[in-house]
Amino acid sequence: MRQKRGHLDVQDEPVDAQETWLDDFAQPIEESADPVEDDGATFGAAFFGWLVASSIAILTAALLGLAGTLIGWSELAAWLEAQAGTTGPAIASALVLVVIVALAAFTGGYAAGRMVLSHGGRQGLGVWFCSLAAVLLASASAYFADRRYDLVSRVDWSTLPIVDGDWVTVGLTTLGAALLLTAVAAVAGGAAGTRYHRTFR
Repeated sequence: MRQKRGHLDVQDEPVDAQETWLDDFAQPIEESADPVEDDGATFGAAFFGWLVASSIAILTAALLGLAGTLIGWSELAAWLEAQAGTTGPAIASALVLVVIVALAAFTGGYAAGRMVLSHGGRQGLGVWFCSLAAVLLASASAYFADRRYDLVSRVDWSTLPIVDGDWVTVGLTTLGAALLLTAVAAVAGGAAGTRYHRTFR
């Protein structure tokens, strides 16, 4: 159809023909921006999240070890014994260990959650399982190394800030708290990482 507009004849084009190349370019972006709701746990995201968690744990432990060296371990142990008795150093060490691994688990879960668009909690749980597998593998390696080279007998246990009889209770309590808190922290970190996409998408 031709219409006269001033001195020019303009032919109306169909609506489909008026779409520009920008519309064709933007359409795939809009479709890909939709979150994928049915993806499950990804091994790659969980593995790299475990690497982040391990790095944070090692770095935090190294910084605390440096601080303890600067203060003096013997002075620190004596102060803890004066404040909380003979079990003070053992309890304080257990609390510090639990806080370190929980912080590392949250960070690793968050890193894994940032790698996916949905189900960040599953990614965080995957990070926790990777960490558990790494701990079991390291424990098995240490056990066989001790069987071969008798490493435990070479340690002077009397210099450690823990008294006889309480190491079993403190160790089991620390292990249970670490397993529970790291699982919760990893899942929470994964959920927080996925929430980033929903907030800034």
